[in-house]
Amino acid sequence: MTTSSKSKKRSPSAKRARNKRDKARKRGATISEIIYTETLWIIGKGKCGICKLPVDINLTEGDLQPSIDHVTPISKGGQHVYSNTQISHAGCNNLKADIY
Repeated sequence: MTTSSKSKKRSPSAKRARNKRDKARKRGATISEIIYTETLWIIGKGKCGICKLPVDINLTEGDLQPSIDHVTPISKGGQHVYSNTQISHAGCNNLKADIY
């Protein structure tokens, strides 16, 4: 397998991290570190930071898939750093977004 074909087969977490980082950059956040879903899952002991129920790190679609939640939203001046992020379910994060 060549280097170029390896780079095309990125893990879902790396793709999510890149997408989240790009979205944060577009909203004006300073990007000083790459946030990985698996790392947040370990830090959060596998529990959603919003509802506190277990997060299945292997899901790739639906409301229960893992999502990176910014405790202080980027739109409110929060930064895209580990100290301002937590693992959450995509559905919980979307409900939280509706509140802000």
